[in-house]
Amino acid sequence: MKTLNNFAVGDVVQVSLDPTMGSEIKKSRPCLIVVSESPLDIVTVLPITNDNGKSVSPFFAPISASKEYGLVKNSLIDCLQIRSVALDRVVKVLGRVDDNTMIDVKQRLVKMLDIGEEHL
Repeated sequence: MKTLNNFAVGDVVQVSLDPTMGSEIKKSRPCLIVVSESPLDIVTVLPITNDNGKSVSPFFAPISASKEYGLVKNSLIDCLQIRSVALDRVVKVLGRVDDNTMIDVKQRLVKMLDIGEEHL
């Protein structure tokens, strides 16, 4: 469902994440929108990153390279670095993930945030 800001949960978008501090993921990169409705001009996203051996962590959801997703290489959705960003940081829409990927991401967020699965 598209919202007034024209983005929906499950959209893969290019986001300019700079400036950052410390270990935060930097630069412009693909992100998955996990919250699109807000009274503010923001969306909540999860950055998409290279694997680099992190796939063994329960907080990284694998995502395949796909034209549908707008990704050119196999990657990971980083559920640890959830953040809300201003709509001005969203550069463009790259694609959209399927329902199975969203279910996987939501299950990982439930574990990470220690909330009950009834919130899925």
